[in-house]
Amino acid sequence: RNTLNDQSGLNRPLFFPFMDDLSKHIRATVPIILGTVIFLFFFLCAPGMIWFREQNHLFFYTKEFFLDHVTHPGGLATYAGAFLTQFYTFRWAGALIHAGLIVLVQQSINKLLIISGIKNSCGVLSLIPAVLIWFFSCDPNYMTGALVALLISLYSVQLTVKIRHQNTYMVRIAILAVLLYVTVGGSFLLYLAFILGFELFSQDKNLKKRRQIFLTTEILLLATGLPLTAAIFSPYPLEHLFLGIGFYRYPGEKFYFQYVPWLVMLITVIPAGKIPVIKKPGLRSVTNLLSLLLIVGIGFLSACKAVNPAMEESLEYDHMAWNQQWDKIIRQANKKGPSTSMSMACLNLALVKTGKSGDMLFNYFQNGTEGLIPEFGGDFTSPLTTAEVFFHLGLVNEAQHYVFEAMEAIPNHRKSARCLMRLAQTNLINKQYDVAQKYLGLLHKTLFYRHWSQNATFENHPEWINLQEYRLREDKIFGSSNMSTLLKDLTAKNPDNKTAFQYLMAYTLLNKEWEKAAEYYELGQQYYTVIPWAYQQALAFEWFQRTGNLNQIPFELDLRIQQGISEFMKTMSLASEKQARAI
Repeated sequence: RNTLNDQSGLNRPLFFPFMDDLSKHIRATVPIILGTVIFLFFFLCAPGMIWFREQNHLFFYTKEFFLDHVTHPGGLATYAGAFLTQFYTFRWAGALIHAGLIVLVQQSINKLLIISGIKNSCGVLSLIPAVLIWFFSCDPNYMTGALVALLISLYSVQLTVKIRHQNTYMVRIAILAVLLYVTVGGSFLLYLAFILGFELFSQDKNLKKRRQIFLTTEILLLATGLPLTAAIFSPYPLEHLFLGIGFYRYPGEKFYFQYVPWLVMLITVIPAGKIPVIKKPGLRSVTNLLSLLLIVGIGFLSACKAVNPAMEESLEYDHMAWNQQWDKIIRQANKKGPSTSMSMACLNLALVKTGKSGDMLFNYFQNGTEGLIPEFGGDFTSPLTTAEVFFHLGLVNEAQHYVFEAMEAIPNHRKSARCLMRLAQTNLINKQYDVAQKYLGLLHKTLFYRHWSQNATFENHPEWINLQEYRLREDKIFGSSNMSTLLKDLTAKNPDNKTAFQYLMAYTLLNKEWEKAAEYYELGQQYYTVIPWAYQQALAFEWFQRTGNLNQIPFELDLRIQQGISEFMKTMSLASEKQARAI
């Protein structure tokens, strides 16, 4: 009989062992594939969201910062999220942490699927909620602390379900629910929902109906009683005590959408034990492999759709401008032209700082002066870009004003390292040393900005000395209506301020004030041995309009520009004559 069994084993098709191995490989590679795709997505497709999170949530190593977080339900999770967010200053670290958190969520759900009784699981089902969490993470205002809270809740479910046959089960649920509410806030509802789901849909026939009734009553009391009790001692609205505090950047936003992935998790896990098993190993392996590729592919496409392309572009350009990566900005614009005022302002600043504005100003689509110096926006992001322009121009007070307003406009009232650094710089330049020390002291309480705060001196930053000289010392009425006058004053009073001169010329050309081009060019003509291309065109156009020819123009112009202007004016003249005859 043994011999016959051995022979039948020899006759078994060779691809069956291969399929068994394939199932094991799929099970092992699910988290690797998911994590790699999410990491590459945030690292390559959405780095702006990584920097945005770090820029608007600074982590302080102080007792006050800790107590400010933990004195409300869910504070420990938000504190842990803020701790992780400080590492988002590095693009790769932010992408890695975010991908790691989502993979840990997927692995937690996979363990719950096994507990629920699913057979031959390769972890593919657990991808569905994980991909949905990935989609929600594409909202830059969805805080990292929300992922931490979700992860703690899921691990707590695993610990609790393993002891459901012990006599102290219901007591432990109550104790853990209280601890969870303190730790993760509103996410404790997910924990209670899982416990109730496992109890009501359990396949264990030994469970008594009476216990299910008692447990259901206990969970309902905990779900309602804990937030109601917290409302007595907490100043937060009752609705936020149910939803969670600090998991979304806008405190007034009722983020009900977080219940969507919770519901998907419950639907995925609880009835999973009743899903029929595909018995054929080959078909099961192929189905799991195709499902893996399909779900991850849909997740990637959905995440790409969830990202606001205009916002992402603006954030990336703004980050490069803050780090003074001028050549990188120009290379990026050469690949694809900027489409927003913020990104256009960063490009124009890069052209000015590299001395290329006069030649390359019109190589890109310009949307008027708004793409040169954007108006003050009512948000907490766009003013930072405008402040960059003002700072490099020498309009130090306006840069300080815009940055301060931007930081105070952060919805959850957190601090920004970038804003604190700029405020320290502007106050040092303005010789307000006591105020500057206040901002430097705050930065000293951080991990990645402590070194900068210790070395924030004029010796280490000689450009601050120049900005001290460039700044206007007279009171001026500031606004877009007199921007041209301000730029003229900056240039006239500081002949070395080439940045202000280039902005003056660019502002004049974009406003089509041709009659002022020659006057303003004389303020900075000492910078050039050859007149930049855009300035030549403006000077030639203005002179031809005034005199009708280019014979006695006092500037040395390129022959191609002279011929081009002459042909253009002839064409315009012929077109005017034809229009007059038609009328």
